[in-house]
Amino acid sequence: MRRFRGLSPSRNDLVDVRRRQGPARGAEFGADITPDRRDALGTIYPWEGAPRVASVFNRGTKHKPLWYMKFKEAGVWRMVPSRMPTKHRARKRAEEVEARIAEGKVGIPEITEGEVAQKRMTVAALGDRFVKEYTGRKVKNLKNYRREVGYLLGKHVWPKEPEPGRGWLGRRLVAEVNREDLRRLRDEMLADELSNATVKITLAYLSRMFNWAREEGIIDCPNPVALVEKPSVAGQADNFDFLSAEEVCKLLAWSLTNQQTEHPLYATAVYTGMRMGELYGLRWVDVNFERDVISVRRSYRSTPKSNKTRHVPINPRLRPILKAWEDRCPASVEGLVFPTVAGDMRSKDSEYGYAAALTKSGCRDLNFHALRHTFASHFIMSGGNILTLQRLLGHSSVAVSMKYAHLAPDFMKVEVGRMAYPERSADSEEAQSAA
Repeated sequence: MRRFRGLSPSRNDLVDVRRRQGPARGAEFGADITPDRRDALGTIYPWEGAPRVASVFNRGTKHKPLWYMKFKEAGVWRMVPSRMPTKHRARKRAEEVEARIAEGKVGIPEITEGEVAQKRMTVAALGDRFVKEYTGRKVKNLKNYRREVGYLLGKHVWPKEPEPGRGWLGRRLVAEVNREDLRRLRDEMLADELSNATVKITLAYLSRMFNWAREEGIIDCPNPVALVEKPSVAGQADNFDFLSAEEVCKLLAWSLTNQQTEHPLYATAVYTGMRMGELYGLRWVDVNFERDVISVRRSYRSTPKSNKTRHVPINPRLRPILKAWEDRCPASVEGLVFPTVAGDMRSKDSEYGYAAALTKSGCRDLNFHALRHTFASHFIMSGGNILTLQRLLGHSSVAVSMKYAHLAPDFMKVEVGRMAYPERSADSEEAQSAA
């Protein structure tokens, strides 16, 4: 490439100049070319006096990056570590440096107290703030949500007394957490034989925590959970268990004698299929004995899961149990059907003797939600319709209810048997052939 000696460079020469790397190489073209000279396309000359553009680059590895900044100060190109954990934050720091130089200040800005605290914040500390300060608009019961998040993450991510090799993520600095860390957490939880659903919701809570912290300006780094593959829960919803008819009789008979305050609750659960929160939030004003129907309007103090009220008929075997319980039910300010002995609303964190009732009555050890599966399963096995079951359970779509369809062996057979083609008689066939 030719040297310029007082002549205006051609367009091709300008393109060549622009491609040269570094200001030292551009200086060889002479001081007679001023930074004001540009071609019609506005090509910038990469030498002394031209607009400075800071850049960042990684001098470490892919998994342990060391982001450096390159900028020009006082006519000298400098290359210094940004001390930032991500490329995004390193670029922002480089832009700050360049802006300060343009204002005549020292290039590297001082680290603020907020940045110092941010760099020292651990995942567990951020989690504590999230549990205390998060106010999501779409969360129906914020108190229960915070309790659930705190319990789940506190158990699997930052336990107070972790087992050897566990709880390491809670001690990591937020700024240093990357996707590999979240993949390791996911794989460890799956190796501990936790369900895919538990692992998936744990990652979902962590993702929401990082997004919330970014929106609030608490952290300034990407969400490391965003691109981590979540375990699939497809098909797991079909793996449920329920009490047999014999076990239901055992549970109700034992509780009637030994656990009289819980007997009406168990009976309502197996005869209506209501969820735990819907049972705990049920009011007497929602029980209509004249029409023999229960209006499911609440889950605890919020709306049901579907956000819609549904109406469940009172089974003839359940009616006398509820009627007798109405006279003995502890008084409560909210008129609850199943309050505690003190008249307060029950909490899902306490089992109120349910596990003991199963054991002592000779039933298998199943969670409380299994009573809902028990109602749905026996409803279908008794010849109930899937569409009716959907309305009784309050499912958002019939596809959710279809997991119980396999319990009706004759279900598809009967439905297919409804279809028939009209058969042609022998007389009509003879008449047609004669014609």
